[in-house]
Amino acid sequence: MDQLSGLPKTQYEELKSLANDWASGVVSLQIGAPSVADMKRCAREFQEGTQHRLQSEDGNLFQYGVTQGDGKFREQMSKFLTEKYDDEVSCEDLMVTCGASHGLYMASTLLFNRGDIVFVEDPTYFIALDVFKDMGMTIVSIPSKDSFDVDELEKLLCKHQQTSKFEPSDKHPYWAMLFLVPTFNNPRGYCLSEEKCKKVIQLARKYDLFVICDDVYNLLTYIPADKPGNPPRPAPKRLFAYDKKTDPDYKGNVVSNGSFSKILGPGLRCGWMEAPVRTLNVLRFSAVTRSGGGWNNYTSGILASVIELGLLSEHILDLQTKYKRHLDAMCEVLTNEMPPEVKFTKPQGGYFIWVELPERINIIELREYCLKEYKVTFAPGPSFSIDRNFKNCMRLAITYNEVDDLVCALKNVCTATQKFCKESTQKM
Repeated sequence: MDQLSGLPKTQYEELKSLANDWASGVVSLQIGAPSVADMKRCAREFQEGTQHRLQSEDGNLFQYGVTQGDGKFREQMSKFLTEKYDDEVSCEDLMVTCGASHGLYMASTLLFNRGDIVFVEDPTYFIALDVFKDMGMTIVSIPSKDSFDVDELEKLLCKHQQTSKFEPSDKHPYWAMLFLVPTFNNPRGYCLSEEKCKKVIQLARKYDLFVICDDVYNLLTYIPADKPGNPPRPAPKRLFAYDKKTDPDYKGNVVSNGSFSKILGPGLRCGWMEAPVRTLNVLRFSAVTRSGGGWNNYTSGILASVIELGLLSEHILDLQTKYKRHLDAMCEVLTNEMPPEVKFTKPQGGYFIWVELPERINIIELREYCLKEYKVTFAPGPSFSIDRNFKNCMRLAITYNEVDDLVCALKNVCTATQKFCKESTQKM
């Protein structure tokens, strides 16, 4: 029997499973979503934003939207991201989506065909793997030890392109796809270094590679400010910024795929793509976009007011303070109560902590034990790997529960881990 057969396949199924577990008091450390308290605040902010936008609305917000998205939204979003990234973001590069999952699906279906190659880091975001399976794409995993291995990517690119019969066209300008989570990586929390970012761009241009970045955590940075009282420093520069239009060999190979799901509310089903012209043209002029108009026209219009009124900035700043407190508390528990042979690296932003246990520990068995004995669950490492690697690793989410529940649940996981480590040592 497959040890992973009992794992939830999708985020929806995870939430549905949790709804049943709540009644029996199960605490989940696996869900990557904002808390109930965060959602209540979102309701108040959206009420204010709705009133602001509809007071001046001439009716176009209820019409088919322009294919690239509401103009006011893209204008406000470009200003907002420019400030938060500390790097120029042009509204001409932005396109509204129904969230990062939708952006990934649109890019996959419109730019690639069944059987085309997608390179993924190992481990990676598990539902992205499901998207590529649904598409019938050929998934090639890139073995990586501590962070993304660019040298291994280059070897695989050279190997697979030798047998390729790819001929670029306007509708299919890219040979293969690379899916990355370069900033506050899911599941491992790291950020891609400047040196590796530059090398990825070089390889993307050389091999006609389409690089889509799951940039949903970039704004949730916990890097301390230079001066007391100032907001946290921006995250490292996104990969899109390294694909410079002024370079003589620029083609446009990188997309930054963003979402409001992690920074405001997943139920909004709204996001954005920052993309080059040749990608935008394929997405904008697809039949489904021309038929239905710009994506999520109404919601993005209200979000324009939420941004303009400063509500989103305030919301994110409060999340940064709250999640930093959660992160510090959980890392303190891991440091003090996990066996010394357990390893983890404290991330500087995002939603997750990646924990590596001794190789002799079966993470699926530990997870089942935690659920049975302590009513606590977490995301097991193999679910993030197409090859079912990382059988001794877990991912812990810092956002979904309040801090006291997080600490209590994690202490129980630590107690269970101590038991497993001790028993496995005795069997050696």
